[in-house]
Amino acid sequence: MSWWIVAGVAVGAYLLKAAGVFGLSRARPGPVSEAALALVPAALLAALVTAQLLTDGSTSELITRSLGVSVGGVLVWRRAPLVLVILASAATTALARFVAG
Repeated sequence: MSWWIVAGVAVGAYLLKAAGVFGLSRARPGPVSEAALALVPAALLAALVTAQLLTDGSTSELITRSLGVSVGGVLVWRRAPLVLVILASAATTALARFVAG
């Protein structure tokens, strides 16, 4: 890879950040845009979890990961404490991997 490409990408990233700070700082989004922007972090987290869940690994790994994430999702839905969600998800995944061999 050429250093010119790296420098160009760095300058482009800096200009985009500067445009956001100086150009968009005065603009206020409407109520619909604000509602949509409030959902972006949850959607990004779900996309990252799904990408990690479904990539790399055998079928048995996919099943064990899916079980752990499912247990965690149900506990979050039931509004369980975060520590309980993490421990239950990890224990479910470990138990499923132990049973699967």
